Amino acid sequence: MLVLVKNKYSISITLLVVISGALIIITNTPIQSTSAQVQGPICPSSNVQHWDKIVFFIKSPSLAGRLHLVPETEYDIKVLDDPHKVADIKQKVVDFLNVPNEPRDSIHILEVGYAMICAE
Repeated sequence: MLVLVKNKYSISITLLVVISGALIIITNTPIQSTSAQVQGPICPSSNVQHWDKIVFFIKSPSLAGRLHLVPETEYDIKVLDDPHKVADIKQKVVDFLNVPNEPRDSIHILEVGYAMICAE
């Protein structure tokens, strides 16, 4: 078992070893920390972007044909998201495909992934 004790100024490591039922404790001298202090956020909130990866297939053969895609085949898109609003995932797909008036039941959502990035 390795026990790591860290405070603002130093790190001390204690190693607990069990050999043939006997407990041996090995302690080293404190190591001075050389890590830098972070002064502000790593990514300013104005640069944070929220993205959805939507995996879907098109159920409608006529829609798939108009889009030159294969029906019942998995596709994915990546779209920017607003984390402060409720998202209509099927509508995001039809908007992305540029068929915003297509019935929502022509799309089947398989999975939605999420990522946050720091865009500069």
